[in-house]
Amino acid sequence: DRPLGMSAGATSGARYERIERASGGELPEAGVLSRTLARGAGVRLTWFGFAAGEELTEHTSTRPALLHVLRGRAGLTLGEDAVEVGAGDLVRMEAGLRHSVRALEPLELVLTLLPADGTTGGAA
Repeated sequence: DRPLGMSAGATSGARYERIERASGGELPEAGVLSRTLARGAGVRLTWFGFAAGEELTEHTSTRPALLHVLRGRAGLTLGEDAVEVGAGDLVRMEAGLRHSVRALEPLELVLTLLPADGTTGGAA
């Protein structure tokens, strides 16, 4: 079973999945929405939509992660550092890093959780 908006490759034995509507959706007027886009081989992709001013408070992850901003601007705390990121920015975080996300304006991002050992499970 696949999350909504996913389709398998069109050829038999295809080794890809197309994730439809991974961005460009309606952002919430209040709160934070999230949707799992894909998971497998120790990797998990999650879409987040934030209303302006919303926040994910400081937390850590047991896995390394990539945070890719698709739309909007965010204030991040990354350990002791405070940084601002915008559309197109990509941040790599090591496992165990204390971090938080605050939407400075309506915000859309994709979070990719990597395997705990940092591999992606595929050949390069």
